[in-house]
Amino acid sequence: MARASYPLFESEPPEPKLAAEVLEHNFREIRPPLGDESALREAQRCYYCDYDAPCVRGCPTRIDIPSFIKLIAQGKPVEAGRVIVQSNILGASCARVCPVDMLCEKHCICTTLHERPIPVGRLQRVAMDSLMQSGEQPFERAPATGRTIAVVGAGPAGISAAFELAKRGHEVRVLEKDAEPGGLDRYGIAEYKVRAPFVREELDWLLRIGGVALEHVGQPVGSAELRALMGKHSAVLLALGLATTRRLGIAGEGLAHVVDALRFIRQIKMGPLADVPVGRHVVVIGAGNTAIDAATQARRLGAESVLLVHRGGRHEVSCTPEEFALSLADGCEWRWFAEPVEILGEDRVRAVLLRDTRHGGISEVAADHVVKAIGQTPHEWLRDIAGLALEPNQTLKVDPITWMTSVPGLFAAGDCVLRAKEVVHAVYEGKCAALAIDGWLAPSASR
Repeated sequence: MARASYPLFESEPPEPKLAAEVLEHNFREIRPPLGDESALREAQRCYYCDYDAPCVRGCPTRIDIPSFIKLIAQGKPVEAGRVIVQSNILGASCARVCPVDMLCEKHCICTTLHERPIPVGRLQRVAMDSLMQSGEQPFERAPATGRTIAVVGAGPAGISAAFELAKRGHEVRVLEKDAEPGGLDRYGIAEYKVRAPFVREELDWLLRIGGVALEHVGQPVGSAELRALMGKHSAVLLALGLATTRRLGIAGEGLAHVVDALRFIRQIKMGPLADVPVGRHVVVIGAGNTAIDAATQARRLGAESVLLVHRGGRHEVSCTPEEFALSLADGCEWRWFAEPVEILGEDRVRAVLLRDTRHGGISEVAADHVVKAIGQTPHEWLRDIAGLALEPNQTLKVDPITWMTSVPGLFAAGDCVLRAKEVVHAVYEGKCAALAIDGWLAPSASR
């Protein structure tokens, strides 16, 4: 990763800044596409397990991984892409952002033979990029059913559901508060993993199937809007993710330059990179993948130091091993068994007081930028929906088979029911909910 002088916040003099070419270098893709020869060599290493393949069991969407890799080995990447989209219509994004070290590649049979795993994610990208570049749309819509479904949220769960419903002949209306669809893919994942323009490119390709109307509503849907949607449509699917980042609940949290991780990442995704404010000394509170995305991107923007603070030990982090290794490679440091008890400063943050979670001692760490990455809260307005059952943690309660909430005709999938963990899980849940909606609508035309 290239280094240069460090950018300051907008309230300070604008110079020095990282040069544009340095930023471009720092934010280049960390999983670049495989060349043709490399893809062929890697595909030919596969054992093509033909029964109960461990890699397939490790994939939440159950892609037939041996089959698509064999097609790549045969020089048929477009055909390989067709295999993937039968199971995962957002296979191109997932190839870029999936934590494959914890999913398909973790279970690769090669690892039991003391070999490195087949790079399933990078081969999946070869196949999906080839399919998209071919211009082929591998699906056709079923005859129109006359049913309309509203989907609230255009993230991975919502888009997956909308596509599956449209494929089955329904008309789907997708309502999105943000200017661009894509949800977490578009606004919440490190830019060096998936580029923002690519997210739109993939969605435009998928939605050529027809039957899906994307609407930018400009603000979150609330209880009144939801009641209106249910009166107009055959069914409604909530795929609205979670609400805001959890508060630390400590003094100084409202100081300038204390921000939540998703807001910080969103600034980066919206760009330009040179305009994203970052401090010299950044403290990130949290140890999940989002915390890593925030920390590593702060370094790549030019932060002199980044400290990740975790209340537990090294083996209690929720980020994947690959993400943890990336944080170290990017020069981030960790403070174990520590939690913030106060953020110091007058108008803006200047330091963080940390308490040792084992022994109770207090230490002070200099900081001019604090990023909170301790999870998100559910949408509070859901409590106002009459008859809508919530889990104890206030997320939506759904039937595990039908994906329906306690309100007839109202379904939910993705983070708002707190099942999804990664983009690929959200894609799977959106598909399952769509199939459930289709089945619920089929028996009676009176609904």
